[in-house]
Amino acid sequence: MKINRKTKNFHHNIFILCLILIVPVFLFKEYFFVRAKKRGRVCPVEDFCQIDPKPIEERSFIFIVLTKNNVESIHLNFHSICRQRYLNYRVIYIDRGSTDGTLSSIRSFVKHSPTRIALVVCERDDEVYQKYREIVGGSPEGEVVIHLCGSDWLAHREVLSNLNQCYANHNVWLTYGHYLDDLDHKGRASSCRKFKGLFYKKGASHKVSWVAAPFKSFYSDLLRGVLIDSTCSLPVRDDRSFLSPIAKMGKAHIGFIPDSVICHDKGKLRQ
Repeated sequence: MKINRKTKNFHHNIFILCLILIVPVFLFKEYFFVRAKKRGRVCPVEDFCQIDPKPIEERSFIFIVLTKNNVESIHLNFHSICRQRYLNYRVIYIDRGSTDGTLSSIRSFVKHSPTRIALVVCERDDEVYQKYREIVGGSPEGEVVIHLCGSDWLAHREVLSNLNQCYANHNVWLTYGHYLDDLDHKGRASSCRKFKGLFYKKGASHKVSWVAAPFKSFYSDLLRGVLIDSTCSLPVRDDRSFLSPIAKMGKAHIGFIPDSVICHDKGKLRQ
């Protein structure tokens, strides 16, 4: 009888010890997850493949394409946009002083489709992001901005259709996805990685995958919100410093598209 009681006490003590060791771990993890979520510092948004493929509404998209001496790829850029099956979009090219024939190519695009394609020419680099802000500031509420460079082109005809499905999830305010280096003609995906709960730290948002990804999109309302928020500075040095405040404001609403969305010229210096 004593042996049974000792055995019972032993197992009871082991059970209590396990509770003491394991329960705090779960509580600790849950506490920091809830705290981070309340602060908007994690990204709980579902993958694109988990989103309902039947969007409720058809969103308007605006491509803002930054160009500078992209004569070798600008036709690929233009034709990849024009061949999209989804038709609710417009395109604005912002040129940063091209000298290689890029401008003449874009002007021919505008002539071909004047109601959908527009060109803005900047004589100085410091004008580029000012024009960018003016364009987005004058866009309709709820329009989605697609940020591209002239060395990029869409990978297939369903990019906009897929984006429209992605934004059907109302938790998604920004998106980014994989890209391909097309020059080797081997279809190898790049090292662009999925956003996995990275934290936004003050002064370090430029490290976030969304800001660094070649393809990215966001609601125009986010940029307008940045401009209204007096606490947010908006330097105009480069793409990353321009887009970082948008990533901060979007915080936990970044959607990742696992499909390869664009191709880009790996050998071309991104302006």
